Amino acid sequence: PVASIVGRSDLLCGFFFVVAIMLHRAGRKHMKSHYMVLATLAGMFSTFSKEIGVTVFGVFAASDAIDLLSTHGSLSTFNKSKLESFARHTAMNFSCAVLLTALHLSLHGDVKIYNWSKLENSISLLESKSERMLSYTHVAALYVWKMFYPFNLSYDWGWSCVNHVTAITDFRNLGTALLAMSMLTIGWYALKQRNAILLWSLSLIITPFVPASNLLFPVGTILAERLLYIPSMGFCLCAGYSMAQLLNGNPTKSADSVATQRSVQLVKRVKGVSFILLCAYIYWMSAKTIHRCTEWTTEAKLFESALNVCPRSLKVLNNYAQLFLKTDPHHALPFLDEAIALHEDYASAHFNKGIAHDTLGETSEAIQSFTKSLDLNPNDDRVRYLLGGTLLSHAKSLLNSNYVEAEEYLLRAMNHIEDSIENIDAKNPRALHLRCEIGNALQYDAMENLRYCNDALDANREKASAHIDEDVTLNLLGIISKQMLEHNDAIEYFSQGLKVNSESYDILVNLASIHSDTGNYELANTYFKQAEALDIADPFLRAYLLANKGWLMEKQGLRLAARELYTHAISLSQPNPHPQIITNLSNIDRYCEINPCE
Repeated sequence: PVASIVGRSDLLCGFFFVVAIMLHRAGRKHMKSHYMVLATLAGMFSTFSKEIGVTVFGVFAASDAIDLLSTHGSLSTFNKSKLESFARHTAMNFSCAVLLTALHLSLHGDVKIYNWSKLENSISLLESKSERMLSYTHVAALYVWKMFYPFNLSYDWGWSCVNHVTAITDFRNLGTALLAMSMLTIGWYALKQRNAILLWSLSLIITPFVPASNLLFPVGTILAERLLYIPSMGFCLCAGYSMAQLLNGNPTKSADSVATQRSVQLVKRVKGVSFILLCAYIYWMSAKTIHRCTEWTTEAKLFESALNVCPRSLKVLNNYAQLFLKTDPHHALPFLDEAIALHEDYASAHFNKGIAHDTLGETSEAIQSFTKSLDLNPNDDRVRYLLGGTLLSHAKSLLNSNYVEAEEYLLRAMNHIEDSIENIDAKNPRALHLRCEIGNALQYDAMENLRYCNDALDANREKASAHIDEDVTLNLLGIISKQMLEHNDAIEYFSQGLKVNSESYDILVNLASIHSDTGNYELANTYFKQAEALDIADPFLRAYLLANKGWLMEKQGLRLAARELYTHAISLSQPNPHPQIITNLSNIDRYCEINPCE
């Protein structure tokens, strides 16, 4: 999500930011009003791309101020008309910034400033104002350090990657103090010398950075490298200017020719060494850029690189584990356990842990994790229907051995699913399907169950998210219709499901079973053969087929063949074979004790 949405919005903001500055400078140079209008539009587009774009109007004002400072020696030499023009343009820029900010805030509804959680901005939750200020200014120093030394990069710097600064004696405050002194020194020198380049550098560094620095109000991250896209232009401008001064500077003239020659030689050596170091630094940074790009090629590489930088980041641990929930849940679980150990109330980690356990078939553990996640985040619809589905799966595993306990799990599942439908999303296809399936397991009104299944199909065609496999729902509709002895309707539903998925094992077996019930033995055998051709490895599914095929044999009077199939089905479905299979086998044994069996 960061790469595909947030990162792109920052890049788009930076693009319009630069375009706005170029148009503003062209308008000032050529005194063309249409350039200024276009610059304002570009600034508006920059703001719409990312909130930080509104600071371009501050850069416009800084640009006008720099023009005044760099072209006049003192305040007494300022032309009154130019001062009035500067004041007018500054007021216009300020008005544009205020209007765009108000427009943006109007989209927030009643919540103008979001109350960030510990995961996004733990510093904002510190009770001491001094601790918040020390920590935020320390982060500002980290931002500048990353422009000097762009290594140890991470796509996420949430809790607990950056430790708080809670005391003035913390040695990290030295970095903050050094930053403050450096910025003040550069600012003082730039103002004293009326140096337009350095003033531009400072305006590009400070103006767009301040709103994202947490110093004015808390934002949704402690540290984010993408927030340096625009300030890095000012940093590069300052670095380039400083290097140019170093390489192009001349030694001070002296009457002593020997001293002058030595000074010239020394300057040449310094320039040579500086140039070599500059080339090495550029090569080093280029190699780092290429390497960093390779870390963004896949999510796995991106998350692994972040774990190397910040192994205690909750979001990174959770996101990395999420990659393996379905493919390798055993690999995912240790990362989720570590995230939960760091922050026990991390709902997303509990949710993903539930998915991992569910994938492994560990329904009891999955139920515990989903329940904890739901307790922490009661309005998460995904947790409700996944918990409902897991409770249903667990209940199915108990139906043949402990119906009373199974019924308890089914009722819990029903409560969660009905609550999801009534209070969160009445058109969630998965929730509607589960309501149908659980209702059928609890033997609720069959017509009501049919309605929920049909509603699930309708909702699935309207809503792309939270989709269901339609063949599964059609199969369930067929099962309910069969239970109602509506055989024609059941066959129709099964046939529709087979059109959706021609290799649905369940539908093939159910079609064979219903044709057995209706006396169409030849067609039943055809569907049984198609199901057997799928070569399903699951022993319980194979037992389901053998039991139904045994019933077909029994109806045709082939009791010995049926007996063999029932026996095989019971052995595959241990330790809890279906009671109906045991009953059918017992009936054949009793019959064969009295009558000859074929």
